[in-house]
Amino acid sequence: MDCLDCKRPLDTATRAEASYLRCPECGAAWMTEDTFRAAVAAVGGPDVKLVVDNTDARLRPCPACTAPMDVVWVDFLQLDRCPSHGIWFDSGELQKALGSNQGTDPGTPNRIPPDAWKAIFKR
Repeated sequence: MDCLDCKRPLDTATRAEASYLRCPECGAAWMTEDTFRAAVAAVGGPDVKLVVDNTDARLRPCPACTAPMDVVWVDFLQLDRCPSHGIWFDSGELQKALGSNQGTDPGTPNRIPPDAWKAIFKR
């Protein structure tokens, strides 16, 4: 499978009991939704709610099946998801999530703790 952005082959990586695919060139990542949820839970993160919003969106092809992926939101972070195959994280999206979590109300729904992101997606 190739990176949607730089077209390089994705490598297998494992973090926090989760196996996923990662672009060695740009750092983009691909994993199943179940793996994403399990990895967040393994490091003590909250249940993740993915909110679909394809309004005015450019739908990208799934790297596994080429069907258009849905645009989904986790808090403030816009991701691409194929309901059959997984979630695509563009380069830099994880870093934005880590930086933007600083100073938010800990009671905010869907907030993923910075330590959860770091454990799942170390570079």
